[in-house]
Amino acid sequence: MDFGSERPEFAFEAGMLALHWMVQGYGYEITGAEVWAAYSSTLAAADKAGAVEKVRERLKNLVGAEKPTGFVRSILGRRLGFDHP
Repeated sequence: MDFGSERPEFAFEAGMLALHWMVQGYGYEITGAEVWAAYSSTLAAADKAGAVEKVRERLKNLVGAEKPTGFVRSILGRRLGFDHP
């Protein structure tokens, strides 16, 4: 089942949760590609749900709470409008 197309709200909430735990430092050797995959999948599902701006704001708040030198922020910071550390 493709939750992204049948239940986009569930899909973007799952993506938000994945990024939340990445920001918290959980995961084993998380790569930049995995951060980008979670981010882009979350936004794609948000687009299908008509909630891109709401989700983008939540992502900005989530990533912005990470220290400026944090891993996820170093990957997504520029895309979300943060200056590079």
